[in-house]
Amino acid sequence: MRYDEKNTIVDNVLSKEEIDDVLNHINESKNKINMEMYNQELIDFFLPETIKLKIIKYCEEISNTNLILTEYQFCRYRNYLKKDDVPGSPNLTPHFDDSFKEPRFTFDYQINGNITWPIIVEGKEFSLKNNQALTFSGTHQIHWRPIINFADDEFLDMIFFHFIDKESKQVSDDHFDIMNKKRKVFKKEYIN
Repeated sequence: MRYDEKNTIVDNVLSKEEIDDVLNHINESKNKINMEMYNQELIDFFLPETIKLKIIKYCEEISNTNLILTEYQFCRYRNYLKKDDVPGSPNLTPHFDDSFKEPRFTFDYQINGNITWPIIVEGKEFSLKNNQALTFSGTHQIHWRPIINFADDEFLDMIFFHFIDKESKQVSDDHFDIMNKKRKVFKKEYIN
């Protein structure tokens, strides 16, 4: 699998029934963490096997690789923090997923939301609609979202799916140095 491949938007990822099923599992979950500094809530939840297999199939077809789903997590972005009645802004600066030791294929799925908040991957902007996903390599492509203020009633619900290639090996020791240098370049653009 190449980690610099063209990013792909996938339409109509799940059926209405599947979306309702996933959202029910998310709402029932007790594993919730509020990350106020990022204006996000993270939730670990049960994902039915049929839906896992559907997501895996999309990703294997796009990457032309046998993949293993290693992690997934729900994330809700909204205005958790307000100062002096000014809407809060989620803080997603240019970064790469540096917590993984092996390369990852990422399936960023927008399950629900009422605001357009583009994802930028290596300088290219992608705007998702509900029930669309974007593929990229979180470990090999710098990604972020532009600065935006969420009003009290605005939110964006994402599920991040991370995969490894069945033949995957750990990233090299110099990978983190290379990615940190690349991140700094994009971060300068982000700040300006």
